Amino acid sequence: MRVSHDDYDRLYKENPKDFWALHACRKGIPQPLQDAFHYLGTTWSGMDCVLDYVAQPMPSTANEAKHPPALIISGRRDFAYRASNDVVWKPLLDHGVEAFEFIDGAHYIFYEEPEKFGQLLEDYMERKEN
Repeated sequence: MRVSHDDYDRLYKENPKDFWALHACRKGIPQPLQDAFHYLGTTWSGMDCVLDYVAQPMPSTANEAKHPPALIISGRRDFAYRASNDVVWKPLLDHGVEAFEFIDGAHYIFYEEPEKFGQLLEDYMERKEN
């Protein structure tokens, strides 16, 4: 979480005016996000409550084959995932992880390219069900 937070700060300081359009959502603020932001801060807001979280590798055991598969979907411009993608998550998820990166995608890629995002999920789930 610290890696993501630091990357967020760096990107925001580089270009605060265009930060949202570059790194959050290239389609503005879709209505569902506006609705969700209406409740921002009612439970928690920001990353402060999770900044001390450090991902740990799963213990290597005979049950490793039972670990569920993982699909990591990210946007190359995503403020929350760019730096931590290869450095943190992929090494921890070495049990059949698949990763897909939207070249021009940001954080809310499912609003930017909903058809492509949905098809990616559907294809992945079909492969895992068979």
